Amino acid sequence: GLRAKDVLLQIGDLDLHAPGQSVSATVDFIRRLPAQQPVSVLVDRAGQEFRLDIVPLSDVSTGFQRLGVQIITNTERIFLKSSDVFEAAGIAVANIQQQLGEQITVLKSILSASSVSGEIVGPVGIIQQGSQLTDAEGLIGLATFFVTVNLNLALLNVLPIPGLDGGKIAFAIAGKVLGKPLDEETKQNVESVFILLVLLLLAGLTLKDVTKLFQP
Repeated sequence: GLRAKDVLLQIGDLDLHAPGQSVSATVDFIRRLPAQQPVSVLVDRAGQEFRLDIVPLSDVSTGFQRLGVQIITNTERIFLKSSDVFEAAGIAVANIQQQLGEQITVLKSILSASSVSGEIVGPVGIIQQGSQLTDAEGLIGLATFFVTVNLNLALLNVLPIPGLDGGKIAFAIAGKVLGKPLDEETKQNVESVFILLVLLLLAGLTLKDVTKLFQP
């Protein structure tokens, strides 16, 4: 079977070293492998190539297949020091814009019920991802993780969902349209329902994340 330091070179007929091959495309390929059928993989183990037959694991919650391996980009990240504070600020702004754009794209996919690369996780899954990013990239990875989480929270907070700041704006707009502000009791009742739904969603995601921690 696969070992911790094995480097995957090929999965079935998918060449992982082909130009333009992305992590998301690799993950999608693995997910759509035939269930309970062996797949041939080519690995590099300590400089020697081996071909193994592996039966994918089926995720009972999604029906997707997985190989029990972590797929990472076949690149090495190089960090360069900015020449001045203005260059650093420009790079930071560009990075934030890129992350925000990716999050908006994911949010659109969720709202339109389209397929989303990756999965939605709860607090436990978020902490696990932060730990993995910190282990891989150190303090820079930890800083990136905090920026990403804060951008996610900011984006969610402006959604027109009762109980969030975006919900307060939606109530104000509704009051303008109706010609009178909504009474406090109505707003509190609507907010209570949505807060309960959010708590139930978080509980479900947390249960899923905790269950995955104990899966082989």
